[in-house]
Amino acid sequence: MEHNLHLLLTRPELAHDIARNGLQRIGEMHTCARRVDQLFNILAVLTQEERLAGPSCLAR
Repeated sequence: MEHNLHLLLTRPELAHDIARNGLQRIGEMHTCARRVDQLFNILAVLTQEERLAGPSCLAR
């Protein structure tokens, strides 16, 4: 870790590339469409679990 920090501090072009790639990745991963997809996946898992548990899970 210390070595990596040293590289970032002594090689500005590397630091710039890593920052640019990180921002690009954040931009790709944190979109409304992606979050909607994640929520639909969660809903599908919960719905499947509810079906597997049967009617007794609704009696709470």
